[in-house]
Formats: sequence, C-alpha cells, structure tokens
Amino acid sequence: STAEYGQDLVRLQEGERQMMEEIRSYQDEWRRLTSLLSNVNHTNHANMDSCKRLETKLDDIEFKVTETNVHIDICQGDMFSKTEALVQENLVLEQKIAEKCKVWNKASGF
Repeated sequence: STAEYGQDLVRLQEGERQMMEEIRSYQDEWRRLTSLLSNVNHTNHANMDSCKRLETKLDDIEFKVTETNVHIDICQGDMFSKTEALVQENLVLEQKIAEKCKVWNKASGF
C-alpha cells in the first residue's frame, strides 16, 4: 500500500541520513589521522636531519681526538727522549765528578 511504501521510504531516508553521518565521521577521522601522520613524517625528517648533523659533529670530534692523541704521543715521545738524554748526561757528569774526586783524593792523600 501507499502508506507502507511511505513508511519504507522514511526508514530508508533515515538509514541513508545515518550512513551519511557515519561516512562524514569516518572522513573526519581519516583527515585527522592523515594530519597526524603528516606531522609524524615531518618530525621524523627533522629528527633524521638532526641525527645526521650530530653524526657529522661526532665524526669531527673523533677526528680531533685522534689528532690530539697523536700529538700527545709525539710530545710524550719527545719528553721521553729528552729525559733519556738528560739521564745520560747526568750519568756522564756523575762519572766525571767521581773521577775528579778520585784524582783529588789521591792528590790530597786520602
């Protein structure tokens, strides 16, 4: 009948309205998630750039530390060589002093 047809039409229109609201809700959620994902991607790229800059700085620091350690080794080597030379000079001087003392003691009668 026409009345039943009218009721079916009203139910169908209400169902369609509810589905359209649900679709809009899903579309809003989709836009929100897409925006969040975009922000996450932007943050990830920024973090990757920061990591690359830090890695470059660490490489520079590591290179400088290596250079400094080489320089320290050279300086320590120079200091060791100079210390060895001074020790040898000191031994020679002590021997000369001992010889002079022997000569002086013999001359003095000791």
